[in-house]
Amino acid sequence: MKNIITFIAFICIATVAAANNKKINIAKVATTNTEKVAVKKVRQFFAENGTLLATSRFISDVELPQAAIETLILKCPNENIKAVQEINKQGSKYYIITLETESRVNVVRVDADGSYRAMESFQKS
Repeated sequence: MKNIITFIAFICIATVAAANNKKINIAKVATTNTEKVAVKKVRQFFAENGTLLATSRFISDVELPQAAIETLILKCPNENIKAVQEINKQGSKYYIITLETESRVNVVRVDADGSYRAMESFQKS
C-alpha cells in the first residue's frame, strides 16, 4: 500500500511540475543563441620577489588605438602589419608591431599616444 501511495504522489508531483513548462526546440535554441568568444593568451612577467612587472598579449591590428594607427599610416605607409603584441607595463601600454614589405621585416614600438620608435629591421632572404 505504501508503494502505491508513493507512486501516485510521484505522478501528481511530476504532472504539476511539467504543467507550466513550455516546449522548446533545443536544436533551434542551440543554433540561434550562440556567441563567438575569442580567448587570448595573456603572458605575465614577475620579479623574483613575486611582484607583477608586465603583461603581454597578441591582438589584431583593429584593436590598436587610433593614435597608433595614425602613426603607422604616416611612418610606414607601404608596410603590412603581420603581428601586434600589446605590452602593459606598470599602467602604461605600448605595442610591438611586426611590419613586412616585399624585401624587409621591421619591428617597431608604438605607444598608445602614437609615439614611434624603430627597434629592428631585417632583410628577407
